Amino acid sequence: MIEIFQLIFALSLQIGIVIGIVILLGYFVKKPYMAVGRYFLWLALAIRLLIPINLELVNIEELGQSIQNLQVSHKEEPVVDGMSDKAYKKKFSKETNRKEKSVRSQFKEKVLEEKTILEPEVSLDDISVGGKLESERSSNVVLSGIITGIKEWYQIHQNTIWNIMSIIWIIGIVGMIGYEVILYQSVYKSIQRWRRPASKEYQQQFKLVCQEMHISKSIPVYQCSKISSPMIVGIYRPSIILPEREYQKESLYYIYKHELTHYSCGDLYYKLLHTVVKCVYWFHPLVHAMYQQAAFDVELVCDEKVTKNQSETFCREYSLVLLDTLKVQNQRTFPFSTCFFYGGREQMKERFRRIMGPNKKKYGFGLFGLLIVCAVILGNISLHPKKDADVKKTEAAQGSISSSKGNKTKLSDKELTKSKNFLIVGQENFAGDDKGRADMNLLVTFIPQEKKCYVTEIARDLAITCENEYLKVSNAYTKYGMDTFKKVMEKEMGITIDSTIEVNFQQFEDVIDCIGGIQINLTKKEADYLNHTNYIREEKYRNVKKGKQLLNGQQVLGYARVRRVESSNGQQNIFGRGERALNIVSAMLQRIKEMDSKNWIAMASKMYDMVKTSQLDLETVYQIMQAVLIDGYTFETQQIPEADAYISKQSDAIGSYLFYDFSSSKIFQKLKGVKVVSENENGQEVVLSAGSIGNTQEEVNLNNVEDSTKDNFNETGKVDEKIEEEDPKLESGVNISNSN
Repeated sequence: MIEIFQLIFALSLQIGIVIGIVILLGYFVKKPYMAVGRYFLWLALAIRLLIPINLELVNIEELGQSIQNLQVSHKEEPVVDGMSDKAYKKKFSKETNRKEKSVRSQFKEKVLEEKTILEPEVSLDDISVGGKLESERSSNVVLSGIITGIKEWYQIHQNTIWNIMSIIWIIGIVGMIGYEVILYQSVYKSIQRWRRPASKEYQQQFKLVCQEMHISKSIPVYQCSKISSPMIVGIYRPSIILPEREYQKESLYYIYKHELTHYSCGDLYYKLLHTVVKCVYWFHPLVHAMYQQAAFDVELVCDEKVTKNQSETFCREYSLVLLDTLKVQNQRTFPFSTCFFYGGREQMKERFRRIMGPNKKKYGFGLFGLLIVCAVILGNISLHPKKDADVKKTEAAQGSISSSKGNKTKLSDKELTKSKNFLIVGQENFAGDDKGRADMNLLVTFIPQEKKCYVTEIARDLAITCENEYLKVSNAYTKYGMDTFKKVMEKEMGITIDSTIEVNFQQFEDVIDCIGGIQINLTKKEADYLNHTNYIREEKYRNVKKGKQLLNGQQVLGYARVRRVESSNGQQNIFGRGERALNIVSAMLQRIKEMDSKNWIAMASKMYDMVKTSQLDLETVYQIMQAVLIDGYTFETQQIPEADAYISKQSDAIGSYLFYDFSSSKIFQKLKGVKVVSENENGQEVVLSAGSIGNTQEEVNLNNVEDSTKDNFNETGKVDEKIEEEDPKLESGVNISNSN
């Protein structure tokens, strides 16, 4: 319901612009346009207002990003020693193995130093001017602070605000519909009670007018003492109601002609449509103004059709009948009816002016057609991040990025020729705190021979041997640091790790914000959990919802840390957290693909400066991006341990942990380039994956694996429970450390 109201509210603001323009044109444009153009414009706007669907013909986020990219592309890059800022930084990093501040940063520092030196040198003549400038600056700061405070307050309470507004909106709709129905029923019942069939003379004349206008439907004619103006009432069973008075034959002709014209044009349904719009948008004053103007334009259109191609005498007598009705009229109209007399004295003057004015009037279809086009565009402006359907379109459009033929961007002159492994560790702490546990562990493997990139999530509760201690992966990193942790993981996995990357909570948030956030699909349980816990650091950002949406750094970090709620695939605890980590990696890659390729190098350099790296230079980073974004590498994610390939155990020293046989892992055999062979349903051997990493060229067939290894697995592939008794790491020769 909240989402529907948000669409309704946004649509009312956008269409309200067109309504306001049309009403203002009525005051300032004095050309005798026929009311037909405005009549159909109101019809188009009413239908659009009742269809709260945003086709997003214009996306404010994309438009702003395009303008920003255009501005950035025109900025000149600082040059040092004949090289650009980025080229200078890369050269400096290679030669010194250190990171150099950007030229812009150095320039800013230099300006600040010069400013500090020059500030005391102010003449007395400048004091008054400086005082004014300082006063203006302070007032601007106060105003900026107020605006910032309002924005922050809204971000914190926006869910509550929209909830309350949607409830009030529903109550208002019910109230408006109830009011209109009660009003109609009360007046209609009064008419039914006091009406009587019109005289035979009136009935006979009505039939003649029906024959003249080719109307075959039988419409009854009544007279009622409770009304003062002729009208047609009833949606399903229309009837003509005349006041209880004597009419001349000529007057009745004009009255019948007018009301039957309303019937032929379906004006009762037209007014019903606008009444529904008024009830739905009861909160918008311009919609009420449109309702009033549309009701008046219905009468103008009817007058124009009745007097079209008629003589001046006909028009004058028709106006006199209107004037005669004006003298005795004392009752306002009610819903779902049309009155021969409508409006106040000024509106009646306008009707007389149009009836007696020149017959040749401009329809104004060109002007009003342009306004309809504007309404369509305004009603389809997206103020929000892309929806799921748009993300799919973007993915299809961005698919061409994987081909180097259609992309002119060149990140690196060198392509990856050797396989590379990168170990990424996400620390469970913020900047300035002590080293935290290895909360997230990712092994990223690039295989040029296969043009593949594998991202393997390693569960933090896996047990490994580190310095003769049996520890969990997370605690081994905390206790011994990255250098030792890297060596241990290389030994366990049987692969060489080329570079390491360490990221703490704050750096993780900064990286996500650096690329403008990422699209994550949340379940309802995940969204509720994040909004009611402190996993999202600042309360103002605890406003996520179910479905795919753009999340900032704090929100993505909160999502990555969720453990006690099922993932979208039904996984819980460390496996649910691992699945979320892989979802984040995939979403980051997709987000970077959607970026303008001109920004890739700047973005990569910025992210490189944010994190702690070892044996990794910018050139390698550019090669990696070149491989994934341009050279067509396929991207696969996987988790360690695999399902049914581990044992959950409990120890007094390290608590619950997972035992996993790295040496028998098909995943690591695949990453090492070993041909992993299995039998299909027909008993034929099938190669699951093949490649070459490092010096490993050995081809392995599962049928030749030693029996001692095969005995560790039961028929379902799950590690057999007897390993717990045979585990050499739990023997007395190994010290078990108490590190939770």
